[in-house]
Amino acid sequence: MESTMILGSLEGLSVTFAAVVPLTPYESVIDFYLGRSTAEQIAIVTASTLLLGAVLFGVLPAYSNRALKTARKSPIISFLIGIPTAGVLGMFFYLGMVLSESSFGIFFAIPLVTVTLGLLPAWATVGVVSTGSAIGTRLGTDGLAVSIVLGALVVGASAVVVESLIVVGGLVTCLGVGAGVRVLVSGGMATDPDQRTVPPANKM
Repeated sequence: MESTMILGSLEGLSVTFAAVVPLTPYESVIDFYLGRSTAEQIAIVTASTLLLGAVLFGVLPAYSNRALKTARKSPIISFLIGIPTAGVLGMFFYLGMVLSESSFGIFFAIPLVTVTLGLLPAWATVGVVSTGSAIGTRLGTDGLAVSIVLGALVVGASAVVVESLIVVGGLVTCLGVGAGVRVLVSGGMATDPDQRTVPPANKM
């Protein structure tokens, strides 16, 4: 009888805690993903990446293709620029989530989260497609559709374990972020896409 009462009290406390401290939508998405089987996780990552690639290169073809060429022609420079930039964007997102907990901070949180969620996935997609393009070139094909599919398959395959997905996702994100920033800020490869870059042997 006593143990039943204790269990009932604990269940009541957990329900109350969940009501007072609800999960954010992002935590809910993560919980949903982690609750799927490995095959489902791979399918989700692959399909999501394919969708992002199709939308990005369909809606912003000029900018996306310039960023893709930048990532392909000088991946080392793009990656080195992308590391700190991705870190800053991550801090912006975290700061936005913290500020969103207060009624006053929500006004600052909205632009921070919006900018991060707008730029980071798009630039990460550039990194994914550039990886697929590099693989496609070695296989004898370099079409955009093939590059999107190959890049999505690479990222999807890495979802077999969470740790490999984080590593692969982090690498391609830094590459894409660096290329995206270069095109956005300085025009990246605007002068001549075939121009030799420094260091000279860093073409993908």
